[in-house]
Amino acid sequence: MYCKKREMESYLKNIIVLLVLLLASVSAAEQGLYTCEKCCPELHGIFCCEDDIPGCVCEELTIERAFFEDEVELDDAGYDRWYVRHTRRKQRRISERKWKREATMCLKFDRKLVKVEEKEKRFDEKVERESAKNARIQAYEEKLAAREENMVAKDRRVEAYEGKVDAMHERMEDRKRRVATLQERPRFMRSG
Repeated sequence: MYCKKREMESYLKNIIVLLVLLLASVSAAEQGLYTCEKCCPELHGIFCCEDDIPGCVCEELTIERAFFEDEVELDDAGYDRWYVRHTRRKQRRISERKWKREATMCLKFDRKLVKVEEKEKRFDEKVERESAKNARIQAYEEKLAAREENMVAKDRRVEAYEGKVDAMHERMEDRKRRVATLQERPRFMRSG
């Protein structure tokens, strides 16, 4: 008997809670706390936060957003003051989470941007080093070409000098031959 009495009490409590919720939803619908003027002109009862508004055709429009779009003041909310505070706190938490998420995304993007800039900087330095190396190689090649030209000019001068020496040797040989032919003549013909 005692168990049935407790079951009856809990059953009655559940009925009372349901009736209170029903009355609260009816009074909320009469006050128009959850109307969405942008999308849904009809009134709705109490729904959980971020539930979709029944019959609403707008995308991503919830009771909470509709409630904030109506901008019900805390003093005008009456007995639903707790709900106003709750939704505002929840909205603040959602905004803070969103800001933190955006901040982390911005930090990630900034880090990625810094990495890309550093990579570009390293690439530019590498290009500068390569261009400096190419300039040194080109200067060395020009120096080698100038040295080769100098060697060719020196070879030409040596050839010209050797030609002069050969001509001088030929003249000396001619002179020796003339002297030898003069010495072969008889003495009386030499004074000649």
